[in-house]
Amino acid sequence: MKAAIRYTIAVLSLVGMIATWVAMAEIVQDLQTTYPKPYFLTYVVHSGYAFFLITWLVWRSLPCERFKRDDYCGKFGWHDYIEATIWLAFCSFASGYTWYLSLSRTSVSGNTAVYQSQSAFVFLLSVIFLKEKVTVLKVISVVLSLAGVLLIALFPGPSHSNRDMHPSIWGYLLCAMAMLFYVIFEIVYKKKAVHADDPLPLWNAVRVIGLVGIQTLLCYWPVLLILHGTEFEKFELPTGDNLRMLCIDVALDGVYNVLLLVCISMSSPLFATVGLLLVLPVSVVADYVIHKHYTLPAIAFGGVALIALGFVGFCAAEYILQRKEAARAQSCELESSDSFSSSETRRLLSSSTSD
Repeated sequence: MKAAIRYTIAVLSLVGMIATWVAMAEIVQDLQTTYPKPYFLTYVVHSGYAFFLITWLVWRSLPCERFKRDDYCGKFGWHDYIEATIWLAFCSFASGYTWYLSLSRTSVSGNTAVYQSQSAFVFLLSVIFLKEKVTVLKVISVVLSLAGVLLIALFPGPSHSNRDMHPSIWGYLLCAMAMLFYVIFEIVYKKKAVHADDPLPLWNAVRVIGLVGIQTLLCYWPVLLILHGTEFEKFELPTGDNLRMLCIDVALDGVYNVLLLVCISMSSPLFATVGLLLVLPVSVVADYVIHKHYTLPAIAFGGVALIALGFVGFCAAEYILQRKEAARAQSCELESSDSFSSSETRRLLSSSTSD
């Protein structure tokens, strides 16, 4: 697949991720207040990913010879994906659960600052494990984005949150754990379940997220019994509006994660993470449009500008790298062609001399 097409798919996936994230934030903000069951919420939402495996199986059964070939489903087989999703399911669940736990123990701005700092850790781990190329422009872009997050976190404007909040060190540690598990999830997926020559990245992302859902559904329910028995989290089925919001959240979260995996497949975890920071300014606009009362302080708009500038800088860095790699590949082809021509010329000359 050409680099331009891959990049376009990554950007479109990112746009979808931002839209679903903003929608989920509106739902979770209400759901966590009226139904404070973090483990059950995490279990149901992540088990809901299993429906994507059903979708993949239906697609696989389509009467099309092109799709029935095993080699057309990418480099990895079932064993590879199942092995990878053992870790992916754990990291995804751990991240979701610890994040839910952190919400009532951190301020909104503090939670945002800690969780969105993941781009720095993704950059570091990508360099170590994925051999991400380090350039000055990439480093500057990540720093600008983090500075923008910090400005928005420090100057969030008037709060209209109704949730009971008791900030503590434990809450920020939980948020940091959620962020680190999420970072590991992205790196493991790119390392263990992505291949550059995958002909169907969307459908293989659907298969992976479906397997994550199956493993969550089968392996994580016993903890519900333990939490209920110890009264740490009493089991109670949601009803009415809570049930409706939970069903919508399951669907949105699943779509978001499929788009995330496609974005990572087409680009890198760092691109997805830096790009997702754009959700902060988009959320500000959504709050203003939906709630009609949220205004961001003038200084925080500087943070919005820094995030946007950081993303543009990162895209520019990726574009420059792609151009250099394309030029290098073209140069190698020309050298190979010249070498072949010289060799062929020498062979012909030798043949005519002997004659």
